[in-house]
Amino acid sequence: MEITSLQNERIKHLLLLQQKSAVRRQEGLFVVEGQRELLHCINAGYEVQTIFADCEKCGDDLRDIPTDGIEVVEVSSRVYEKIAYRGSTEGMVAVVKTR
Repeated sequence: MEITSLQNERIKHLLLLQQKSAVRRQEGLFVVEGQRELLHCINAGYEVQTIFADCEKCGDDLRDIPTDGIEVVEVSSRVYEKIAYRGSTEGMVAVVKTR
Protein backbone atom coordinates (compact mmCIF):
# COMPACT_ATOMS: atom_id res chain seq x y z
CA MET A 1 0.00 0.00 0.00
CA GLU A 2 1.33 3.42 -0.97
CA ILE A 3 0.91 6.51 1.21
CA THR A 4 -0.26 9.39 -0.95
CA SER A 5 -1.56 11.84 1.67
CA LEU A 6 0.50 14.38 3.57
CA GLN A 7 -2.16 14.11 6.29
CA ASN A 8 -1.30 10.46 6.98
CA GLU A 9 -0.45 9.96 10.67
CA ARG A 10 2.78 8.10 9.87
CA ILE A 11 4.00 10.96 7.67
CA LYS A 12 3.06 13.51 10.32
CA HIS A 13 5.01 11.50 12.92
CA LEU A 14 8.05 11.24 10.63
CA LEU A 15 8.04 15.02 10.11
CA LEU A 16 7.75 15.52 13.87
CA LEU A 17 10.79 13.28 14.42
CA GLN A 18 12.74 15.31 11.87
CA GLN A 19 11.82 18.64 13.45
CA LYS A 20 11.85 17.99 17.21
CA SER A 21 14.95 16.69 18.98
CA ALA A 22 12.94 16.24 22.20
CA VAL A 23 10.63 13.79 20.41
CA ARG A 24 13.63 11.92 18.98
CA ARG A 25 15.19 11.63 22.45
CA GLN A 26 11.91 10.62 24.12
CA GLU A 27 11.17 7.90 21.55
CA GLY A 28 14.77 6.77 21.07
CA LEU A 29 14.63 7.25 17.31
CA PHE A 30 16.41 9.23 14.61
CA VAL A 31 15.90 9.76 10.88
CA VAL A 32 18.37 9.10 8.06
CA GLU A 33 18.01 9.85 4.37
CA GLY A 34 19.64 8.09 1.45
CA GLN A 35 20.96 4.64 0.64
CA ARG A 36 24.52 5.27 1.78
CA GLU A 37 23.52 6.56 5.22
CA LEU A 38 21.02 3.76 5.65
CA LEU A 39 23.64 1.13 4.80
CA HIS A 40 26.06 2.75 7.28
CA CYS A 41 23.44 2.38 10.02
CA ILE A 42 22.68 -1.24 9.12
CA ASN A 43 26.38 -2.16 8.93
CA ALA A 44 27.00 -0.46 12.30
CA GLY A 45 24.34 -2.64 13.90
CA TYR A 46 21.56 -0.10 14.33
CA GLU A 47 18.00 -1.41 14.22
CA VAL A 48 16.08 0.12 11.33
CA GLN A 49 12.41 0.42 12.18
CA THR A 50 10.84 1.68 8.94
CA ILE A 51 11.97 2.69 5.45
CA PHE A 52 9.81 5.20 3.57
CA ALA A 53 10.60 4.77 -0.12
CA ASP A 54 9.62 6.60 -3.28
CA CYS A 55 10.09 3.68 -5.63
CA GLU A 56 10.12 6.00 -8.65
CA LYS A 57 13.27 7.64 -7.24
CA CYS A 58 15.01 4.76 -5.50
CA GLY A 59 14.22 2.14 -8.15
CA ASP A 60 16.60 -0.79 -7.84
CA ASP A 61 18.58 0.83 -4.99
CA LEU A 62 16.12 -0.62 -2.48
CA ARG A 63 17.17 -4.11 -3.58
CA ASP A 64 20.67 -3.34 -2.26
CA ILE A 65 19.29 -2.82 1.25
CA PRO A 66 18.86 -5.91 3.45
CA THR A 67 15.20 -5.37 4.41
CA ASP A 68 14.58 -8.58 6.39
CA GLY A 69 12.57 -7.60 9.45
CA ILE A 70 12.30 -3.96 8.32
CA GLU A 71 8.96 -2.44 7.41
CA VAL A 72 9.12 -0.83 3.95
CA VAL A 73 6.42 1.74 3.22
CA GLU A 74 5.98 3.10 -0.29
CA VAL A 75 5.16 6.80 -0.57
CA SER A 76 4.14 8.92 -3.54
CA SER A 77 6.62 11.35 -5.07
CA ARG A 78 4.65 14.27 -3.63
CA VAL A 79 4.86 12.84 -0.11
CA TYR A 80 8.55 12.01 -0.55
CA GLU A 81 9.35 15.59 -1.56
CA LYS A 82 7.83 16.70 1.75
CA ILE A 83 9.75 14.22 3.92
CA ALA A 84 13.10 14.53 2.13
CA TYR A 85 15.33 17.04 3.89
CA ARG A 86 18.38 17.04 1.61
CA GLY A 87 18.70 18.54 -1.84
CA SER A 88 20.02 15.48 -3.65
CA THR A 89 18.11 12.40 -2.68
CA GLU A 90 18.04 8.69 -3.37
CA GLY A 91 14.37 8.11 -2.70
CA MET A 92 14.49 6.66 0.81
CA VAL A 93 14.12 7.97 4.35
CA ALA A 94 14.38 5.64 7.34
CA VAL A 95 13.49 5.73 11.01
CA VAL A 96 16.23 4.11 13.11
CA LYS A 97 16.41 3.22 16.81
CA THR A 98 19.16 4.84 18.86
CA ARG A 99 21.37 2.71 21.05
